[in-house]
Amino acid sequence: MPCCQLFAAGSDTYTSYGYCETITPDSGYQMAEGSLTYSLAVAGGETVKITGNRFTMPAGNVTITCKWETATTTVKGITSFSINGVAGAVNNSTNTITITMPRGTDVTKLTPVIATNGVKSLTPGNGETVDFTNAVTYTAAMEDGSSKTYTVTVYVDKGTLADQSWDMIVEPVHAGVECGAFAEKNPHLDMISIGPTLVDVHTPNEVCKIEDVKITTELLIEILERIAK
Repeated sequence: MPCCQLFAAGSDTYTSYGYCETITPDSGYQMAEGSLTYSLAVAGGETVKITGNRFTMPAGNVTITCKWETATTTVKGITSFSINGVAGAVNNSTNTITITMPRGTDVTKLTPVIATNGVKSLTPGNGETVDFTNAVTYTAAMEDGSSKTYTVTVYVDKGTLADQSWDMIVEPVHAGVECGAFAEKNPHLDMISIGPTLVDVHTPNEVCKIEDVKITTELLIEILERIAK
């Protein structure tokens, strides 16, 4: 009798010795664990559940069956990242982690709680207090000998405009070119130039602080609402 050798349950491919049969599920599916059985194709034939990865092929025609299920992907690396009960967004495709803390949070001394899978060591470590004033790089030494680096960025919710207060600062900045053009045509027009913070303007390194866009948008909406009244 030929002997049929199978891969462990959950594998996508099954191969026998002597007589070989390969079964490949559609993309995104795998065999449900423990669902693999064979039955004798005779009247009243028995159904035998296959355990392990090897069985002896009985005499007669045999039908092998199993059930497919949606395949699950096991993430290797950082699986969760939280600070003071606030969960961060972990993206293992881009190796980035972002988290927004409540208004007033001191980002200079935060202690994340980190869960990992397949990670031998993590630097900075789980439970280590870190200064998140700027983005922090976490390096994961994987159990397979490879390594992954994550960029962790912590934001602080600034709340609504009603929650915020600023001291007025008057200083010259790179702005107002459009205002000057309008004033040239209408010198009696009152104008003010506002906008998000820009760094290294008119250079290849120009950067706009995205978090400031929210503030600028809320301010403009409030101004328009007051004008409408």
